[in-house]
Amino acid sequence: MDYDPKRARELPQASMPDLETWLDNMRRFMVHMQSLVHARLEAGILDADDAEEFETKLAVDPPLAAESLGDLKSSLSCELPPPLEEFFLTASSGIGFHFAIDLGDAAPEGCPSWVRGGELPYLPDPIFSASKLNEFQADARQYAATSGLADFPEVQAVWDRCVPFFRFNNADFLALDPIDDAGDPYVVHLNHEGDPQLVSRNLASFLIEWPRVCYIGPGQISDLERFFDPKHRVLSGDVPAAIALREALEWEP
Repeated sequence: MDYDPKRARELPQASMPDLETWLDNMRRFMVHMQSLVHARLEAGILDADDAEEFETKLAVDPPLAAESLGDLKSSLSCELPPPLEEFFLTASSGIGFHFAIDLGDAAPEGCPSWVRGGELPYLPDPIFSASKLNEFQADARQYAATSGLADFPEVQAVWDRCVPFFRFNNADFLALDPIDDAGDPYVVHLNHEGDPQLVSRNLASFLIEWPRVCYIGPGQISDLERFFDPKHRVLSGDVPAAIALREALEWEP
């Protein structure tokens, strides 16, 4: 198995950002994207008939009340990771979003197709969804037990112990792996066709880097992997592809 938690242990451990500020930043990005699309529609760069395809949407559920959090924790078959608990209590209990744009010739080389006018991957679920947490975990464990992954006990063990917080438009998940540090677990990609993959040292690192890659990723893991640091093989807003995308979208988090 390529996934090695020992490698994650050696990475810097980021501190959780201010979550209210983080959420405001995401809202600011969506407003910014809406203004970019509107300007291109007004200029005739984008076809008005395709306006719905480029519609920017953001739905932020309110944070969980303490009582609801207690109900959630008692319903889970595992411990709720503290960083996820903090997110649910302070920021949101679920975020649904959609954005797409056609940058045309200004699109950086190698950027996702839906920034170049291609179809946006279908997003079946919100990210950080408290109401979906049990469903995600049950689906992940069932898939690991009934698919070819069951032939690889080490891989199945990762799926069984992880807490998924996002389901891709296939049988993949983004999840928290508590193997070494239940209080601050690793962010991993559970790949339905291969080995798990480290994405970030912890949830704090993911929340810091994700805005720096323009909230790309959920929908298809291949979009997120474009922004992996080649040295540490984790998500990074410092890689040239991320810098080029921010410049093309005129975005600075």
